[in-house]
Amino acid sequence: MHMGSSQSRLSAEDSRRQFASLLELQSRQLSVQALDYSNWDESIAALLVREDRAWWSKNAGEYAISTFELAFSVVFDANNRILFDAKQSDRDIDLEQLSKSDAFKKVLSQARSRPLEGAATTVSATGFVQLNGQLYAVAAVRFRPETSTSPANPEPDALLVFGKSVAESVLPITADVMGLPGLEIVQEVPAGFTDVPIPLADSTRFGFVVWQPRAHSQKPIQDILPWVGGLLILALMAVIYAGLHAQKLMKQILEDSRQRVSLAERNRSVLNAVDDAILGIDLNGTVTFANPSASNLLLLTSDDILTLEIKDLLPLEYSGPLLASLNSGQRWSSLSSTLIDSNGRRFPAEVSCTVVRYNDKIRGGVIGIRDISERKFFEDQLYLKANFDTLTGAPNRNYFAEYVGNCLMVMGSDQSGSLMLVDIEGFKKINDSMGHDTGDLLLKYAYERLVATVGPANMVARFGNDEFAVCLGGCKNQAEAAEIAQKVLNAFSESFNVLGHVVWAGASIGISVFPTDGSTPNDLLRRAEMAMYKAKSLGKDEFSFYSAELDVDTQGRRTLEVDLRRALAQNELELFYQPIVTMGSAAVSHVEALLRWRDPQKGLISPDTFIPLAEETGLIVEMGVWVLEESCRQLAAWHKAGLDAHVGVAINVSGRQVPRGLSLACITETLSRYGLDGSQVSFEITESVLLDGSGTVAEWLSGVRNLGIRLMIDDFGTGYSSLSYLKHLQAAALKIDKSFVWGVAGESENKEDQSLVLAIISMAHSLGLPVIAEGVETNEQADWLLRNQCDFAQGYLYGRPLPAENFRSSIVPLSLLESRPLA
Repeated sequence: MHMGSSQSRLSAEDSRRQFASLLELQSRQLSVQALDYSNWDESIAALLVREDRAWWSKNAGEYAISTFELAFSVVFDANNRILFDAKQSDRDIDLEQLSKSDAFKKVLSQARSRPLEGAATTVSATGFVQLNGQLYAVAAVRFRPETSTSPANPEPDALLVFGKSVAESVLPITADVMGLPGLEIVQEVPAGFTDVPIPLADSTRFGFVVWQPRAHSQKPIQDILPWVGGLLILALMAVIYAGLHAQKLMKQILEDSRQRVSLAERNRSVLNAVDDAILGIDLNGTVTFANPSASNLLLLTSDDILTLEIKDLLPLEYSGPLLASLNSGQRWSSLSSTLIDSNGRRFPAEVSCTVVRYNDKIRGGVIGIRDISERKFFEDQLYLKANFDTLTGAPNRNYFAEYVGNCLMVMGSDQSGSLMLVDIEGFKKINDSMGHDTGDLLLKYAYERLVATVGPANMVARFGNDEFAVCLGGCKNQAEAAEIAQKVLNAFSESFNVLGHVVWAGASIGISVFPTDGSTPNDLLRRAEMAMYKAKSLGKDEFSFYSAELDVDTQGRRTLEVDLRRALAQNELELFYQPIVTMGSAAVSHVEALLRWRDPQKGLISPDTFIPLAEETGLIVEMGVWVLEESCRQLAAWHKAGLDAHVGVAINVSGRQVPRGLSLACITETLSRYGLDGSQVSFEITESVLLDGSGTVAEWLSGVRNLGIRLMIDDFGTGYSSLSYLKHLQAAALKIDKSFVWGVAGESENKEDQSLVLAIISMAHSLGLPVIAEGVETNEQADWLLRNQCDFAQGYLYGRPLPAENFRSSIVPLSLLESRPLA
């Protein structure tokens, strides 16, 4: 009974140690995630300088909540006042109340006392806090600039805090890895359960995590040593009694003999019941004893084992130190050795050797061997989850950053390398239109193609949805890096065969060089990202190196973003209008509203400059509401002044505006406010909006059509050009992109553009859809389009985009024009 009890305690201790290690790893992961946001110049600028709530939501707020499965994310100022906060939508968490708890204040205090420089575990503070009986794991870290040349942090004691629910996030992962489905938090430990106390950050106890131990009968070596020693002692007892008077002590000797037999049988039964392999060896390492578990583990009979020496069972790097320790009278152990059974199977094992003494002399040793394959499996699974992408099997951001850091540490002063960030172009369209199965397989194939292209000597990792990173440790100069980047672009210029579909996906590549572009993985990655966005701005299938000018460009983008926000607030935006006319008569059918920005100092700023920035920052949502309001107001004013009521306005709608900004309620209220009918308004949308598979977009499209608003497909021919989607979603008209119209006639005439435009007109008419040609600038183009039955046209030939006050006077009094509405 004593041995079984001891084994239960040790088994429970093993489980407790494993549980504690898993909690520590998850706390470290939470710290790394928080540090990734707090060690970012843009984060400091957005949250502590501009107090930009839209940026918060997009990055460290709701986005971080969903990405990292957080319960909450909070920014505190130096006085522990909440500046920004976000939490799971279905949670009722009083963050003000939580921040006043002693445990939470302890974590905040510890975080402010930590150094600014160092790894996540050095600079952050972690702990457990509770609110209304719910337990949360939290990590707090101060904001710090990326480099010594970064702008100063105006709030050095401000903190970013990430929190996870222990019951809903931490324990399920731990249970999955340990293979214990019954982990739960209780206040009193049930009988027979293994428990681990859970202290809060202020050292008060919250409760216990408990689980039922696995059924087993393993018994540790320490508990049997007295019996093994007893066997050796009893073997020599007869010598002591041999010199006694036999007649006088015969009765006692017989009794002792019976006891010796009983004790020997008891010891043998104990050794036979132990699940660990037990071997006895002499001082030369020869095996003198083996229990049945040793035979089962090594797949050898006891007789075979007794012919071996310990060096036959253990590798020399273990057997040598073991015998040396034994002969010096010291206990020896190895937490992880590799053994081989008779079938050649290699398995990890814990091995220990305890010295056996008699009369103060070393007589030999008892070796215990425990197979730890199951534990190693759990540890390996945890390692894989923490360091590798589950979809592609590629190393993840954490592993890649550690790898690059090691490269930088061992790199000589005359060595260099490069870091590439690769963005898969067009992935979102493929994923949305062809399904996630196709998208997932494309990412796997893209990873395999990258590895094959850059070679096995270079590390390839997956960073995000469609981003991969490559560490070119052996690159000697930019020329070699450029050569590899071009090979990658060439590889991605070839199609992928995914589930029977031919799929095209290009790439944009940004490159930073180390150590010249940075001395840390974080610096190099951020600069490679700058270079990647530079490559994307040049068009698809390009690569770009980081340069100091990109820092200037980045600062310029930040300045432009600030100016654009001011423009929205101070009404610096305005609309220009361009007519859409009926072919042949040149009668105005619609006018397209085009957004312009008139800066007080810089004058008119091109939409090509500020529209992409507005899309990226989310300002496009607010802009869309303003454009709808202003264009409806202007159209109503023109109608009141005598414009034919059939003339409507066409408004460009971005995918990001659907349905967040331009909600059905917003559209309905605006039309009603200006007395307009839905048929007098058209929305120009791109094919990507039609291809969005989400139910909310489909509901929005249906609601817009029910209001009478016509949906015109803008830039048709540049995307997937799926006529089945047009028929299903009841588009009202197609607009042929100007890049095709330019080539139908005149100096730029070419047969390919003519054939494509003819095909679009023919297919659209077969579906009963009128066609609008964009970018018509010459009479030759107009005549060709008219001959080939194009319905409407738009371009400089009929009028340039003009402000509202100039537009009306420049195209004859609009009230005198005959108009033809879109069919």
